[in-house]
Amino acid sequence: MAVKQKVLVLYFSYTGNTRQIAHKISEGVGGYIVELETNEQYSPDYSAVVEQAEKEVKSNYKPNLKTKIDNMDSYDVIFLGSPIWWHTIAPPLVTFLAENNLEGKKILLFTTNSGSGAAHSVKDVQKFSAKANFVDSISLDTSNGMVHSLAEVSRWLYEIVF
Repeated sequence: MAVKQKVLVLYFSYTGNTRQIAHKISEGVGGYIVELETNEQYSPDYSAVVEQAEKEVKSNYKPNLKTKIDNMDSYDVIFLGSPIWWHTIAPPLVTFLAENNLEGKKILLFTTNSGSGAAHSVKDVQKFSAKANFVDSISLDTSNGMVHSLAEVSRWLYEIVF
């Protein structure tokens, strides 16, 4: 798919699944790809991160980001990627949305989950970036591996119009 608009693929990934999806999207539409990183790294212990994520989501915690996007005004289309943590996007993506004005940007959300679906992530992204033009979303169940999810992304990219 050839895209004439300037595209940013921005994502946060803990296990690497969202990273794989982000790279698949970038391969399909081009654009600049950026992984959100926090100043404090999450524990490599999955159980500890699940517990920490619950606390962060329930308290509306916004971790400080190491990643900064200096030229946000130059992007027309932004693909936002996140794992689903406690029924919504991960706190690093919430921080990004709180710190950046996405007014007039076309937003496409992609999330990864382990069977929970998108939950209320779409509503939350729309709330945090109310002046953006929310175009579409996809939520991918990666619990059975990535092959099916990567194929779903290809179909989604073929179908979306932005």
